[in-house]
Amino acid sequence: EAGTAIGYGLGRMFTLVDPLPVVFTGSGAHAMDLLEPAIRAGIRDSAIDGVGADIAFSLADDVDELIFGAATAKGLAACDDEFARAGNAETREAA
Repeated sequence: EAGTAIGYGLGRMFTLVDPLPVVFTGSGAHAMDLLEPAIRAGIRDSAIDGVGADIAFSLADDVDELIFGAATAKGLAACDDEFARAGNAETREAA
């Protein structure tokens, strides 16, 4: 039932936003061979036209590395936004 619940949640999310690759981590990730069929069935049953049932699932054994990578990506994106805003302000001032 856990796989079905996860699949229903993902399917409903994929109805709102485009499907994205999903990374599973933690102790439950080791049971993906058992959970995956139920997760995919839950997505097919709950998403419009089953969209997302064929997305890529990956496993991340190192939770800390996953969190660090996500935090780094978010931080770099924030820096990019700041530089873009600063560049736009300088362009407007020069004009």
